[in-house]
Amino acid sequence: MARTEQQNCGRGVKIHMGKFRPLLTLFIIIASLGLIATIAIPNFSGRRETAPKNTCINNLRLIDAAIQQWALENNKTNSDSPTWEDIKKYLARGGSEIPKCPLGGTYKMGTVLDRPTCSYPGHVLQ
Repeated sequence: MARTEQQNCGRGVKIHMGKFRPLLTLFIIIASLGLIATIAIPNFSGRRETAPKNTCINNLRLIDAAIQQWALENNKTNSDSPTWEDIKKYLARGGSEIPKCPLGGTYKMGTVLDRPTCSYPGHVLQ
């Protein structure tokens, strides 16, 4: 007579687990993977959407810092407006290129007192 595995569930009730153990193990693994997927997938898609926005906002910060540095070094007032050529050398990218919005928005500068803006909705320097 072949022995089968038995598990005591208390109060003298015994369950034979021999046939169902691989199936139960597989079910637990699939359930665990499903739980991990439901947690991880929204996080990955959310990062993909916020990365270009963060890049754009960082570009706006660079432009704002370049404007402030230009104004300070050239004794400008708050009502003066720089051009892209004026601030090019103050940009952190070595002055060779003007930053671009990764989603195709265009940057606009005003006076020294105003913050630069992006034409893409939601890309705002706070």
